[in-house]
Amino acid sequence: MISATVSPTAATNYYVRSTNSSGCFLVKELTVSILPQACGTIQITGPK
Repeated sequence: MISATVSPTAATNYYVRSTNSSGCFLVKELTVSILPQACGTIQITGPK
């Protein structure tokens, strides 16, 4: 098994190729989408 670590800053396409012992292979495309990090402020209002 092979693994890889990636850190794209924008949506990026990767191609994965798998080969069996007979030499047959399959190529698949994988898209990694980047979601914005959630941030915000919570303000609680009400009677004092």
